[in-house]
Amino acid sequence: MFKKWNDWAPLPLRVVISLSYTAAGFLKLFTANGHQNFVFELGHWGVFGAIANALAWFVGALEFGSGLLLIVGAYVSLVAIVQTLGTIGLVIGIYIGGLPPAYDGLDYFPYALPDVSYSLAIIAGLLTLLFGGAGKYSVDGRRKSS
Repeated sequence: MFKKWNDWAPLPLRVVISLSYTAAGFLKLFTANGHQNFVFELGHWGVFGAIANALAWFVGALEFGSGLLLIVGAYVSLVAIVQTLGTIGLVIGIYIGGLPPAYDGLDYFPYALPDVSYSLAIIAGLLTLLFGGAGKYSVDGRRKSS
């Protein structure tokens, strides 16, 4: 009955996950408060100084780039693998060190790391894209059909 809609199925999943990653990466890369907040959160887990600063830039670039790739559906399998591993690392970090509080000095909406239930939902979505593919309406789908 819904077979004709199968080509559209991955699109909303890609859009929602890509918006989440693009927004998180944007905050770390292009806003001083977002970058500082992530450095503060890393400090909760014992990562300080230049390493925390470099990690904030790296994670921000990875999240922002992953979000852009997901929205157009390019290299979805690679993005899904990398971000699934990163999100599993986040869940392990939360389990071992606890969920760090957000930095109090922010002048915009409260921003903190996602909790475990949100992280598990993101992992489920990424694994769905990994095993189900990006869909017909994506760069990966176009490459596969040509």
